[in-house]
Amino acid sequence: PYTFFLVYNNYYWRSHKKMITAYCTIKDVKDLSRVTPNKIGLDKTEADELDNILQEWILQASALINDYTNNPLTETDTNQQTTKYYVYRNIATRIVANMCALSAAYKSHSVVKVNDWSISTVPSEVFPVAMKKELENYKSETSNNSTAFGVLTVKGGGIFDEDRDKVG
Repeated sequence: PYTFFLVYNNYYWRSHKKMITAYCTIKDVKDLSRVTPNKIGLDKTEADELDNILQEWILQASALINDYTNNPLTETDTNQQTTKYYVYRNIATRIVANMCALSAAYKSHSVVKVNDWSISTVPSEVFPVAMKKELENYKSETSNNSTAFGVLTVKGGGIFDEDRDKVG
């Protein structure tokens, strides 16, 4: 007798859609923010390190969007270049650009002189309310991404032979 166990993610099993984890590219962020290694406190020669930092921030921005909308971007959205794809890409790019601006501001110091009589700290909100309003049409009350897993068990008897489908 034999037994097979198949473990599956309920979301993938139901929809067969691959979720995307990075909603924009490093090029998108660099084009918008004009960030350079020097602007965020790295040496000019550390372009690879800047790319690593931006990639991590892109994943964080994408996770913020997922958490807010409960409606992750899928491979289908990306391949068909849906409106949802462009909205998510734009917002992820802007969130990371905000992270770049925050990093550049923190490079020197976190206190900004507004005028002769007042000072302020650098705002640290990278995902402001205005961006969240742009995502309202894509919010879902229930998550399309289930972390629950199921197990499918198949039992049988007999001998499997490569030359024949089933013997005995």
